[in-house]
Amino acid sequence: MTFTVIANGDPIVAPTVMENFRHVNYGAALLPVDSTGASVDSTIDLGSTTKYFKDGYIDSIYTTGEVGIGTTSPDGLLHVFSGSAGSVTPISGGDTLVVENSGAVGISLLCPNTAVSSIFFGDEDDNNVCNMSYSHSTDTFTLIVNALTSITVDSSRDVTIDGGGLSVEDQPRARATRSSTYNSAASAYDIPWDTEDYDTDAFHDNSIRSEQMAVPSAGQYFVSATVLAESPWDDLKLTIKRYNSSGAIQESISIQYRALTNGLAQEVSVSGFGVFSSGDYAIVNAAWDSANADNHILATGSNFQIIKLS
Repeated sequence: MTFTVIANGDPIVAPTVMENFRHVNYGAALLPVDSTGASVDSTIDLGSTTKYFKDGYIDSIYTTGEVGIGTTSPDGLLHVFSGSAGSVTPISGGDTLVVENSGAVGISLLCPNTAVSSIFFGDEDDNNVCNMSYSHSTDTFTLIVNALTSITVDSSRDVTIDGGGLSVEDQPRARATRSSTYNSAASAYDIPWDTEDYDTDAFHDNSIRSEQMAVPSAGQYFVSATVLAESPWDDLKLTIKRYNSSGAIQESISIQYRALTNGLAQEVSVSGFGVFSSGDYAIVNAAWDSANADNHILATGSNFQIIKLS
């Protein structure tokens, strides 16, 4: 593997193996040293005694091989390794960046609460042909496809879908909420919803089977739920499930597990797409670590909604 360091604008080829590379500040210059702190010129060959790392930084580092952080056997161009996920390797075309852990793994996009977090998809024709972005100042999520805004989710979790003449306002839809805090001594239960914000096609009934959103016609639906959960010690798994008209479960549309901070109310959200037959219904199931009457679903911010897409 060729390893190239760009120092002060000039490329410098280093040996294949880098060992004991550290630095020490000599006034304005950073010089390579060995593990004892003694200045050396053998660990990284700077090409001549007149070349050194200047101004306290390295401009760029290039390598013709793969780079591993936390691993000596990277599975991609850049492999960030916190622990083994098991006997798995990235799919071809998905190995430019590999992030791996033995447990939960994630990538954080952190910015000020007045800024926007984004992921961009581009090509030679358009460097922003698709992107996903979240505006922290308005709490709005936007998906752009083919350079056009396609889906917007606002701070009230209202979903707007645009493109090809489709608008959510023209689609069958319903949203139900809770008017008061709900708690049950059971460790798992389907959340009942006793207030309707809107219901265009009799999806929901407040008095009979208030846990359900039953679809009046077959098609593809977007289903989402958000709850404000509170517990003194338990964690919560929130699941949207689809049942057929006979009451047999067909699928779990979306699952979210949240480790709750003791005594603090926290928001847990799930959403997903499902193909429903006429008479199928969706429910939101709350599963706690234990049966505890102090586990609460708060009314504020908790809602369950369904929208027909096609």
